[in-house]
Amino acid sequence: MMAQDIFLGLLKAGLWQKALPALDAPLSKEEWRGVFDLAVKQSLDGIIYDGMMMLPEEQRPDRILQLKWHGRVNKTEQMHHILNHALVEAVDRLEKEGIPALLLKGQGNASFYENPLRRQCGDIDLLIGRKNYERACRLMISWGMSHVQESVKHLDGEWLGTHVELHRIAAQMDNPIGQRRLVGWSEALLADRSHMFVPTFETHAVAIPQPDFNVFFVFFHLLHHFASVGIGLRQFCDLARLLHVYHGQLDLCELSRRIESFGLMRQWQVVGCLLVHSIGLPQEECPFYKDTRQKSEMILRMVIHEGNFGLYSKEQRGRRYTSYLGRKCETLLISTKRHARLMGISPGWATRSYLSFVFRGTVAAIKGLVIQENEK
Repeated sequence: MMAQDIFLGLLKAGLWQKALPALDAPLSKEEWRGVFDLAVKQSLDGIIYDGMMMLPEEQRPDRILQLKWHGRVNKTEQMHHILNHALVEAVDRLEKEGIPALLLKGQGNASFYENPLRRQCGDIDLLIGRKNYERACRLMISWGMSHVQESVKHLDGEWLGTHVELHRIAAQMDNPIGQRRLVGWSEALLADRSHMFVPTFETHAVAIPQPDFNVFFVFFHLLHHFASVGIGLRQFCDLARLLHVYHGQLDLCELSRRIESFGLMRQWQVVGCLLVHSIGLPQEECPFYKDTRQKSEMILRMVIHEGNFGLYSKEQRGRRYTSYLGRKCETLLISTKRHARLMGISPGWATRSYLSFVFRGTVAAIKGLVIQENEK
């Protein structure tokens, strides 16, 4: 618990750039190693590093760990350089072809941080929309995109040293009515250029969604991955930073209507309570706040235990099967146990999420088996 408490304190310091009070006593090497490991598992090494550097020098970890930590932070900064160059290049080329692209999450989220270069990098998600999707895919492939794969939502591949996803639709929801609403809302924003930012190291501006959609989408993406495989605290920090910067700019009536229309207000309030009490978002900056600490603490325990995208959970690390069908069955078992725990947060949401997961997983498994059979 000591490492977790110190970790959360350093997280608040680094995320909000507010110095942490001096520790009651210096941490041991083992305790600092625990804090470092948590930072890596949560994809927050840059943010926690900033918090750590606010401590008096004599209370920081040993020089060897500091150098290792600093090396990871430098690598993240270098990756930002590569990602931002590829992002601007892709958007510029697509716009010259008459295809507007809207950046989802990723580097757009980083722009809301005090120091964008401290946020752990991911990939580049560009919303293209259904109208221009196929042409945009052909163009990106002709420009050198490789290792291409396609799903219901997007085409993804490697380009200029980064992973790029071209989205036909922003996300896939559990029910068709909600899906139509989300697609209609997102595609109505494609031509909107009222919200732009210039990525670090670049001069060309990139469009991001308007505040209400941006906040909702980051929340929905977080919730979707938390339900399916797990998610790290980095995604919660993204939402906290958006709500902080957008404070006073959100249309709260419209945002409330949207969240209610997707049946997600209860989940919003549980996540919001976590942002306030564990990450340090001021309560007045959290729309529709409700004290649901028992449930939000349950989420925090799962997130701390599982790490980013659930990669560090006991279940994921204990996988035994190597065959295609064996791994699919193992995934189903892990998901069944996970959704059973989620029933304590919201039974209806957990049930819908589980049924959707089983349906999509079954379809994917059948397709995979057919492809394997055809390749024999």
